[in-house]
Amino acid sequence: MEIIHLILGKANPARMNGVNKVVYQLATHQALHGRSVQIWGITDTPEDQNFGERNFKTRLFKASSNPFGIHQSLRKALYENRKRIVVHLHGGWIPRYATLVRLLVRWKIPYVITPHGAYNTEAMKRSFLLKRIYFQLAERYVLRHASRIHCIGASEVDGLNSIFKASNV
Repeated sequence: MEIIHLILGKANPARMNGVNKVVYQLATHQALHGRSVQIWGITDTPEDQNFGERNFKTRLFKASSNPFGIHQSLRKALYENRKRIVVHLHGGWIPRYATLVRLLVRWKIPYVITPHGAYNTEAMKRSFLLKRIYFQLAERYVLRHASRIHCIGASEVDGLNSIFKASNV
């Protein structure tokens, strides 16, 4: 199985974004250890590939203007590769992932989600009411269908447990 790290952005380690740095390092080390790995980024500027040399392939897909939208090119790429990939989603509370996960489930593509702190106890306090509503409409589905939920720290596990009980964390 090939690992597809799916993120918002380009996983450019030179950017001041912790998710970009973590995903870049994870893919780099997985490739060094002989894993088949790619980063697929959702971005407003897929033509701008300003991220330097890599030991893995990077594919960029146009972001939809609709926050729940998935560009047709990303849909097509997932469908064409569905029998040989596992998708690793990075981030939580991302509307595009709610749509994307429905496709992954329909096409039987396994996925892992690393929320990168999105569920930690302090983050859960911000926009609490909006998150509570969104959780019922979308985020619960994302978590319920994940093969694994990869929490980075104990506070994220605690925050996640406050809204969702899972044995796959």
